[in-house]
Amino acid sequence: MKTFKLTFIFLLLLIAKQSFAQMSEEGVPPSFLNKALPKSVAIETMPRVNADSLINADAAESKIDRPYRFGYAIDVNLNLYNCGTWDTLENGDKLWRLKIFSENAYSINLIFDNFWLPESAKLFIYNEDESMILGAFTARTSNNESNMFATDLIQGNTIVLEYYEPAYSQRGIINIGMVIHAYRDMFNNRGLGNSGNCNIDVMCPLGDDWCVERHAVSQILVNNNTAICTGCLINNVRQDLTPYYLTANHCFFNDNGIQTTNPTTCIFRFGYWRPRCDSGRPSGHKSFTGADLKAHHAGSDFTLLKLTQQPESEQGIFYAGWDNTNIPAQNATAIHHPSGDAMKISHDADLIIAISWFGGPQNHWRTTFDQGVVEHVSSGSPLFNQNHRIIGQLHGNQNYNPYLTYCKQPIGEYGRFDVSWSGGGTSSTRLKDWLDPDETGTYILDGIYTCEGNKSISKTYKSGSNNTEESCRITISNTTIQSGATVKFHAKDRIVINPDTYMRDGSHVLFEIDVCGIWNKSGSNFYYSNETDGDLYNNIEETALLQTDFTESNFRNAEIKLIPNPNSGTFQLETNFPLSDITHLKITNMLGISVYETQNLTTNSIQLQNAANGLYFVVAMLKDGNLLAQKMMVGR
Repeated sequence: MKTFKLTFIFLLLLIAKQSFAQMSEEGVPPSFLNKALPKSVAIETMPRVNADSLINADAAESKIDRPYRFGYAIDVNLNLYNCGTWDTLENGDKLWRLKIFSENAYSINLIFDNFWLPESAKLFIYNEDESMILGAFTARTSNNESNMFATDLIQGNTIVLEYYEPAYSQRGIINIGMVIHAYRDMFNNRGLGNSGNCNIDVMCPLGDDWCVERHAVSQILVNNNTAICTGCLINNVRQDLTPYYLTANHCFFNDNGIQTTNPTTCIFRFGYWRPRCDSGRPSGHKSFTGADLKAHHAGSDFTLLKLTQQPESEQGIFYAGWDNTNIPAQNATAIHHPSGDAMKISHDADLIIAISWFGGPQNHWRTTFDQGVVEHVSSGSPLFNQNHRIIGQLHGNQNYNPYLTYCKQPIGEYGRFDVSWSGGGTSSTRLKDWLDPDETGTYILDGIYTCEGNKSISKTYKSGSNNTEESCRITISNTTIQSGATVKFHAKDRIVINPDTYMRDGSHVLFEIDVCGIWNKSGSNFYYSNETDGDLYNNIEETALLQTDFTESNFRNAEIKLIPNPNSGTFQLETNFPLSDITHLKITNMLGISVYETQNLTTNSIQLQNAANGLYFVVAMLKDGNLLAQKMMVGR
């Protein structure tokens, strides 16, 4: 029982940590727990933004090779000394809070032009109803050589900054240089963007074979974080997980070659997709702040960055492979974020063609999509060939007609990767110095996943045994699973099964692959070493029980929401699946003590009796054994 409780709490903390959108550490704003603090907080009101004027200006210069603007940057100078409210806690620690209000803003994000946190200090940012919380930002997660920082979008017209500083600490530096007022709703009532209805969710069947590559693609906030493009993490020949990021030149430079974006404060938003095909709201995406400019060239419209924050192995990030030959793809696939929407996928089933960009050399590829299209914000997104390798990034469509819908003009024109490889002939204008620094002459390279570790398995699992095999990558060969044996294979990246693997009558085998949410025999994460001569299923005897933890029936994309949160102990449990699929619901406090538990949930309305104020974990076990967890704050 003790072991289960410890494991259970560990899972809760792990799942809760993953729910934070922007790279940060575990923590709760001190004011959520300390009800003795004054409720009154100093407020800074932003000047009014004329949204109609901005929208009209956007329409006047509408071009598909322009970043999609959603916000207006308001210059400010707000810091720990000239605004906000300071409070001293009982133990002498300090707490600074500042409320920022911008009338009619759909969301607010910030750029700090001077930023440094001392050890043990923590910064949180949240909206007025506390439904979105960023942080804790700490010295480890957020300090950098530039002494600049930026934050992701927080929904609503009011946000609160809360800075905690220990009594023994030196004073931190927090200076807000820009408040970005969103005059377009990047959340709207679906939590999605506004792309055309011909776009296809990456979680739909068209995306089944691309479940690995989607983990490399992200939105990127540019132009003082008022606009959005798309880009992609990319592998290098050393395969050392250097976080190089490929996007479009026009997302960082204007037509005159003047730099319009400071990469130091860019926000990169990975994993922003819906949980199921055409349903659900994106949740759990991962954001990283800041990058360094390494190379760019207008000719093939590429920019190469290096992220400041290194993605961690457990965050499930993929570094895409590439092909620098000049061979046209037999078919091509694009993964992108049209008009700021959740991730979409488009496919051209035909041979792509080489073209010029408004005259000159043929330094672009043209695709005519048979399924899906590309739009604003798709700019910079990768184009993959039939071998799942990058061959270009989106520039635009020279013949784009603003009077037609995107669905009526399914053209995408991409700067060629092979042209960008040599670029302008210098390290600052080409890719090869960064992606092949040792000059090996490599011309094709597969992608790599961020996890580490490889396990080769060759054994017999005996009847009555219960076994778990875990690693980043697992290769199974010369293996027999006897009747009555239970084996779980859990890989972060991929499982390779050789044809000499046998599952006998009465065996129970579970395959789990974290990076993909679907069972996909032909996908690039699940391999058969000899598909021509045999199939895995030929070696599975009739009564062997094979399960996969990446099928639709396993609820891998299920989600629960608590409305409201924080609450007074009474809330609604919202799900995107039938309530009857929950076999066990448990609510515990920070010590792991249960305050609510049922194995027969019949209502969405839940009320905790006499629960003290504080942080709780709500955990739902589904009928397939998976766990879903959410943090909940109770305050009366």
